[in-house]
Amino acid sequence: MLCWGAGLLWLALSVWFYSGVVRTSPWLGLVTSPLLGLLGTVIAGLPLALLAGSVWWLVWPRHPKAEAVERYDAARAGIRPCDVCVLARGDQTPRKVAYCGKCGAFLCEPCRSRYDLRAIAALRRAAT
Repeated sequence: MLCWGAGLLWLALSVWFYSGVVRTSPWLGLVTSPLLGLLGTVIAGLPLALLAGSVWWLVWPRHPKAEAVERYDAARAGIRPCDVCVLARGDQTPRKVAYCGKCGAFLCEPCRSRYDLRAIAALRRAAT
């Protein structure tokens, strides 16, 4: 609605200006008409650009593979829930983990030295 109003106002002002210029000097009208058209395009397009830039994230849908890419990036960075924290404490917060070849689990830094929690996690993993 705002763009239509701005466009119609610009069209009316341009016609009024062109009619005055054509009567006094026709060559000036030929030179200024492309410049005024370009200026009108910029002025009428500015509210639309501002509106689109401020609400695009509400209207634009997410890419269907966005969650898969996020999981892939987290897996490559070694960010996932620590197996010991999940099994022993019930904490599923993603952390930076490393794989332990002895117990076959992904461990965060605090759980590497906690052999008591690692034993509880191994027993729970064996029970399931």
